[in-house]
Amino acid sequence: MNLMRKIQITIFSILMLGASSLYAGNQGVSGYFGLGLGGGAIDDSTLDPAFMGSIVAGIEEDGWAVEYAAFTSTETGSDDPAVDYTLSGSQLSLAYRTIENDGLYYKFRYGNSDVDLEFKNSVLPDVESSGNIWGLAIGFRMARDERLEIEYGVYVPDEDAFNNTQMLMFSYLWGGPNSGRR
Repeated sequence: MNLMRKIQITIFSILMLGASSLYAGNQGVSGYFGLGLGGGAIDDSTLDPAFMGSIVAGIEEDGWAVEYAAFTSTETGSDDPAVDYTLSGSQLSLAYRTIENDGLYYKFRYGNSDVDLEFKNSVLPDVESSGNIWGLAIGFRMARDERLEIEYGVYVPDEDAFNNTQMLMFSYLWGGPNSGRR
């Protein structure tokens, strides 16, 4: 395991332990779905950031959730016009949402993801990879069963297919628990 992976696991574990005082328990089981817009950038100075869209579905119980998301990007350029690319993929993750305070909450995520990097009009081969996704989000209650989440995530491929991918997504969610207030 490389040093970066160890640091990521340590930081995520500390955040999860720190969130234990914000337990969002006694809310029952609920399902939710949503749509997201945002961007993604591969840690490579020659590739431009890509505009992305996503769909989300999840099942939550007492703050813990299993989420599935599928995402794709628009065709994006680079410094070399012959190297346009798209990112697409899916992720299955375990997430923890803290209790709400005045409609504000935090969410931590860890999961597995499959990402396809497809080059357009290029001699470069397409790349399929799998790896881990780490995420940290802040959420806002918009209505009784509607939420807005702003999430920063990092995709770390298992192999050296391409560099880490940074993602910033704005997701609008319907369903889920009505409120974490007690």
